[in-house]
Amino acid sequence: MLASAPLGAPAASDMTCTIVAAETYARLRPVAYWCRIIEVRGVRYVSGQPPQKLLHVMTAFQYEAEGVVFIYDIQGAIKLPTTSVDAASIQEAFQRTLYEFNVETTIISIGFLTR
Repeated sequence: MLASAPLGAPAASDMTCTIVAAETYARLRPVAYWCRIIEVRGVRYVSGQPPQKLLHVMTAFQYEAEGVVFIYDIQGAIKLPTTSVDAASIQEAFQRTLYEFNVETTIISIGFLTR
């Protein structure tokens, strides 16, 4: 598997995303209403190349109850079009956001790594 930034940035081969997610989680947990470290698995399509497996770790959070969900990694934060904090809703919202940014990536699964 490759570690990869979600919006098509160059892949990191060393899973730096796990450290960024842990540090972000530690900083946001005391001030956010809801906060989880998530694992994103998917497939990225680059023209003229075979599909690439994707494994990326990010932090998902809400500032307040019923607020929108954000996801954060080293590239910055993305506001998702959902207020639901279940994995399926976050996956669907993230996939829709990738589509809107014309990122040719299919998300296969999102799972929570923290409670």
